[in-house]
Amino acid sequence: MGRQLETGEGETAFPVVHASTVPLSGPRADYGGGVVERLGVNDVFISLLEFGPEEVGSALFKEVDQMPKLDVSMFHRNQLQRRIRGHAGKQLFFTLNGRPFCLYVVLGSIARAHELVAKANELVRGLSVEAS
Repeated sequence: MGRQLETGEGETAFPVVHASTVPLSGPRADYGGGVVERLGVNDVFISLLEFGPEEVGSALFKEVDQMPKLDVSMFHRNQLQRRIRGHAGKQLFFTLNGRPFCLYVVLGSIARAHELVAKANELVRGLSVEAS
């Protein structure tokens, strides 16, 4: 992932990475609006959002030594940014390599959570974070 970007409007934007089993075409929001609505029962969506350096060391963004491994027991319907029938989600906050992140994962079907968490873990394993 890259570093913070100046927007030219006096604001700072931080990197957001999306990965999914559905095409990531067209406009989409940081937490997957525009994509998660299209998830089928075999699909997953992942968003890795970086936060500002002021979050490093805070209770919410605890230091970890690798990307989190997802477990079926983590996922619930009430952890979605926007509830969609049959979907389940999870938000994890952490600091990796001195950089604070939120990993947001949406499963297209809570009934198929075991299979979909395996897909999500495969996508997460493909992510890497450079040190700050």
